[in-house]
Amino acid sequence: MASTLRDRRDDGHLGLVMFLDLDRFKIINDTLGHVVGDELLRQVSLRLLQCMNDGEMAARLSGDEFVVLLPRLSGDREAELAKAEALALHLLATLRKAYDLHGQRISVTPSIGYTLFPLADEDVGDVLRNADTAMYQAKMKGRAQVCGYEPAMQAQMAWRLEMEQALRRAHLERQLDVHFQPQLDQDGRIIGAEALMRWEHPEQGWVSPEVFIGIAEESDLIVELESWLLDHCCALLARLPETVLPRLAVNISVRHFTQPGFVESVMAVVERHGVVPSRLVIELTESIMIDGLGEAVERMQALKAFGVQLALDDFGTGFSSLMYLKCLPLDELKIDRSFVGQLDTDASDAAIVQTVLAMAQHLGIDVVAEGVENAAQLGFLASRGCRRFQGFHFHRPMPVAAFVRLLGEPAALRGVVSGQPAAGPQPQGDEGEVAGIPAQP
Repeated sequence: MASTLRDRRDDGHLGLVMFLDLDRFKIINDTLGHVVGDELLRQVSLRLLQCMNDGEMAARLSGDEFVVLLPRLSGDREAELAKAEALALHLLATLRKAYDLHGQRISVTPSIGYTLFPLADEDVGDVLRNADTAMYQAKMKGRAQVCGYEPAMQAQMAWRLEMEQALRRAHLERQLDVHFQPQLDQDGRIIGAEALMRWEHPEQGWVSPEVFIGIAEESDLIVELESWLLDHCCALLARLPETVLPRLAVNISVRHFTQPGFVESVMAVVERHGVVPSRLVIELTESIMIDGLGEAVERMQALKAFGVQLALDDFGTGFSSLMYLKCLPLDELKIDRSFVGQLDTDASDAAIVQTVLAMAQHLGIDVVAEGVENAAQLGFLASRGCRRFQGFHFHRPMPVAAFVRLLGEPAALRGVVSGQPAAGPQPQGDEGEVAGIPAQP
């Protein structure tokens, strides 16, 4: 690589380096075993080599990371950037085709980052780091993506690393809080609430969940945070009678849901606090089906048999289909706020919401409409059979002290849950919007 870099400086041509990382490879290793994981790596290597031309190289770096080197390109920079993008997309399409692993058909996707070299006076380490940075940007775009390196990415990556470290400190130092947004029935009674993590940075103020949840999901930190949230919510349920707070909903990421032992950990925290399982609602998104419908259904059925309720969040924004609704053991659908927010002004959104309500009724699944902001939206939903609502028209998310006061519980029960209610002015914005640090540096 060092000699190739020197040669390109001398002849004025460009080279190309690509970094590839297999998305969620650890889950395959943990659930199917290292023998299957090793066979997957072997087959990925073979496919990569089959895509290489004379003089081009592909190698496995470590774990599930691979590198591709095209040592000499012949066109100008713009032409080679287009060629690099096309090659990355070709590799993505090749590697995402199903693999036959000891009789099991498994699909896996790579995230791919690439960089041309030389860009300036960078050394070999800089070139590899640039490709690696681009690969992580591809992962942050949602995995199964390709991304070319741009110099601004280094500052962005440094910012994300700084925020991740700050979030880890926040978790250890109890800076994180839980806010609750009530859910109401058609008669205006509080029938439950959604628990939402909040972070007030000691120097920068309220950090948007869009920022810190995304950062946490890029590492195993999301598992720690959601485990803490589950414990926090079960502690509150244990201290409030069911007549006062029938249920609490907790969002669980796909990364946490697919962890080995997830179902057992949920059962353990519910039993430890002595909570009736049906008072806990686990909210999942359609992304749980990415790694296989069968495994998702199996885990959901285990939770359902235990008594926990299951909701499908952000319904309509992913890859919804009637097949999934038929197969998944759901208690509830949550219509995404992006549809509810425009249903009184957009005929298409109104038609979608009406169809979802009718479909859920036929399937025997309850519906919660989130993001209800005005009386017109409420009237439309109620007239079409929706019976559960959540949004600013009723209440914004609030800290536990305010939430318990709203429920009308005696003062003796207030503040008994671990974690400090946020002091001072509270953040504004809905479930995904909090004043404070912007999403990008």
